[in-house]
Amino acid sequence: MPISIPSDTTSKEQLLQARAFITQNAVTWCLGSLTRCFLPLPYIKELATHANIKAFCDQDMGLRKERLPANSRDFFINKVFKHGQRCFVATLLANGNMLFLWNLMNRYDDVDLPIGKDLAIADEFQAGLDAFLKFQDWVLVPVLRLGEYDQQIPSFGSLPLISITARDDPDAYDVEFSSGHLTSSDSATPGARYAGRTKFVLTAFKDRINVENHGAWGQRRLGIVCKDKYFLCSSQGS
Repeated sequence: MPISIPSDTTSKEQLLQARAFITQNAVTWCLGSLTRCFLPLPYIKELATHANIKAFCDQDMGLRKERLPANSRDFFINKVFKHGQRCFVATLLANGNMLFLWNLMNRYDDVDLPIGKDLAIADEFQAGLDAFLKFQDWVLVPVLRLGEYDQQIPSFGSLPLISITARDDPDAYDVEFSSGHLTSSDSATPGARYAGRTKFVLTAFKDRINVENHGAWGQRRLGIVCKDKYFLCSSQGS
């Protein structure tokens, strides 16, 4: 269910409601010592609506004290909605400070994520930045396209998984992907829930060279490159 943040409640109450929504819909998967948490893209879009962004901005004391012209505030709300939905949700996870988000988005938006630790920001926003950096991975899980076999991801932890379970083969896992992070169509809206199969066998290889000789290649659905590893997702045994 989409979430509607009232514009006439306090910032604290708004933040509690938003974080409850995030907690309810966040995904956590574990493999050995690796634990990965993220909010699937469909829920990012349900939370970061124009109305919800406006509700937070209406109640944010920092923005109100700045006495910003109405057109400037409206421009900012539209900018966040169009270009900063992930930044908005990461800010809610961090501290909910919309004035911090205003300053951040003077230079950065979603396409610039992840933001590095060397970002220079005013001292009053340093604590907000530190918190933002801790949570930005929650909103950075990529959408993967079925039928493509050389898709780049920054790390194994970036995989948009709901679950992962080891198989007898030490290099293979039963995995289930978040339906909002798979697509089979060039025209699909990013974050639209994919209605097809989301469970596959993921097999790890040292490189791409010998993958085609593996039995899983004949049932291939998706190939992923991560640093010096290659991962093939197949329907074999799933």
